[in-house]
Amino acid sequence: MATQRDQGENLFSLIVGPMVWAVYFLVVYVIIAIACAKGAFYAQVYGIGIVPLIVIVVTVIAVGLIVHGIVVAMRRWRGSLGERRVMPPHDQSNKDSRRRFMAYAGLLLCGLALIATLWVALPVLFMHSCR
Repeated sequence: MATQRDQGENLFSLIVGPMVWAVYFLVVYVIIAIACAKGAFYAQVYGIGIVPLIVIVVTVIAVGLIVHGIVVAMRRWRGSLGERRVMPPHDQSNKDSRRRFMAYAGLLLCGLALIATLWVALPVLFMHSCR
């Protein structure tokens, strides 16, 4: 039977990508909304816009966290070096199959969150307007 610790690790690795993307989306949305409301959207430091610079920094942090989630999910999905690699579907009713399925689902969700994060960053980097 799976211990409480194993279930917690699996559930956290499953939601880490979408959770990072959701926080990232909220932070970027709030930063841009405040900058537009206060008239600071066009402010620059050394010829670089402050808002795009902040968004780039936040994007790099979010992408780093999501890539870390991908690496952890890959390690959990592949298992230890001594185990043979088992490809999906992980549909057997044992602990190892459930663990690999959760890791594989977490890997796919982190990949989707990575694409969504980069998709959110594109308009901010290429469109410089509050309209």
